[in-house]
Amino acid sequence: MHAHPPALVSFSIVRQIPNTNIISQAKHICVHIGYAEYELPGSEELGDVIAEEFKKGYKAIIMENHGTVLGGSDLTDAFERFETLEFCASTILYGSQIGTPNYLTDNQIDEFEAQTKSMLPEMEHALHPSDEVEKRLEICKIVQRSCQQGLMISSYGTVSMRWKDNDFLITPTDASRWEMEMEDIVQIKDGKREKGKKPSRATWIHQEIYKRNPNVNSIIMTQSPYLMAFGVTKSYLNVRTIPESWIFLQDIPSIEYGSHFKTNTDSKIIENCTTVP
Repeated sequence: MHAHPPALVSFSIVRQIPNTNIISQAKHICVHIGYAEYELPGSEELGDVIAEEFKKGYKAIIMENHGTVLGGSDLTDAFERFETLEFCASTILYGSQIGTPNYLTDNQIDEFEAQTKSMLPEMEHALHPSDEVEKRLEICKIVQRSCQQGLMISSYGTVSMRWKDNDFLITPTDASRWEMEMEDIVQIKDGKREKGKKPSRATWIHQEIYKRNPNVNSIIMTQSPYLMAFGVTKSYLNVRTIPESWIFLQDIPSIEYGSHFKTNTDSKIIENCTTVP
């Protein structure tokens, strides 16, 4: 894929490569990023310098004063890399307007990846009554709406809805949010997952929130560039801009990275479920 997305073009004209350690998921999606020096657009020379970067093992390449080229195992893989890289660039640019972006270390990212690998055991059979199917449809609609409004990207965003008691439905992992269908949604019942499906890696924290917060019936976890600009710069998001925003949101606390890990069962996210950047 080749395109001229605004944030990545901004990096290309200052001869820089965005640091994907701005969020924990991006590093393993974007991998290492190459840089191709300027050549005339459409020329064989440009093709040659880009090809040389791909030979080095890069799957994403910033083109000097031009745009971006990305490769993948298929079109969806390439697009997810493209969208994630533009998300990182946008977050860095917006964050730089209000403070200094902070980047995760490789060890912090590896720690995140390591603690998300374990999954709930499988259930033998899953029932899908009409009220359960209705919630699946609601989840798909809100995911699609979130993608259209730039609140989610294909590689990140989790939505869940309480079904009965502490049982709930949740979006899967390793599935494009743009193309999500009802059959992709995973049922979590009695601490077990629907057979043959991989629920979101954040399933454990959704499960704990539902257990400890009986008034919470739906959870959305996502990263949008504007909101993440506050998260990556550790800046306070003051919602007292208009009366309606304060009434609807109240104060939004900020928590340290790692509070969403499985080891933190006393996490502020779980005990005081609210909007958290």
